[in-house]
Amino acid sequence: MVTSCLQREGKSTTAANLAVALARSGHRVALVDLDLRQPTLASLFGIHQLTGVTDVAVRTTSLDDALVLIESAQTDPRLAPGGRLEGREGSLEVLPSGPLPASPGEFVASEALAERVLSPLRSRFDYVLIDTPPMCVVGDALTLSARVDALILVTRLGLVSRTALQDVKRQLAASPASKLGFVATGVATTAAYGYGGYFEADASANGSGSSNGADRVSRKRRHRQP
Repeated sequence: MVTSCLQREGKSTTAANLAVALARSGHRVALVDLDLRQPTLASLFGIHQLTGVTDVAVRTTSLDDALVLIESAQTDPRLAPGGRLEGREGSLEVLPSGPLPASPGEFVASEALAERVLSPLRSRFDYVLIDTPPMCVVGDALTLSARVDALILVTRLGLVSRTALQDVKRQLAASPASKLGFVATGVATTAAYGYGGYFEADASANGSGSSNGADRVSRKRRHRQP
């Protein structure tokens, strides 16, 4: 899972970029929007369907129908030794939030979410990345951390106070998930290194994390026979 201390730190953008990079290196990746307070992944990828993770949990739609296949333009051979991983074509599927529940805190703690959404995704994909609410704002992220293998913390330089960082440190200590590390956003650079991001964080007042970079990834809805 990917989380942050506060809002507007770039966690959704970071999760999206990581998902695209993993898919382009030949992995099967699922990206799940479990920020049920302010979901942004659908807008980031230009997804307009209304169904999502909450519908799957309450069995009003199937997981296959709720997942949206995102087809990258091409697999970047620089992202994996020898090109595509073991000759496989990577894939990225996004699971939007769906209708927001009346009590997000209860929903993320429910067995329905674990059994009907997270467990099937774990068995089908190489990586399941989960975008969650900020840790210092609500308790959803700490609850979800008990259901994941590891977490990444995103923090924006110049935004988060020392007090907030101390608070999130205490929460991380209480989380059973492995801590992979942190991503610092808002870093001023004078030169470009690496491959750069597919999406760039939006520091505007709405804090949505959306950008015009979404048009760099083509979208194709999965077609199935009735």
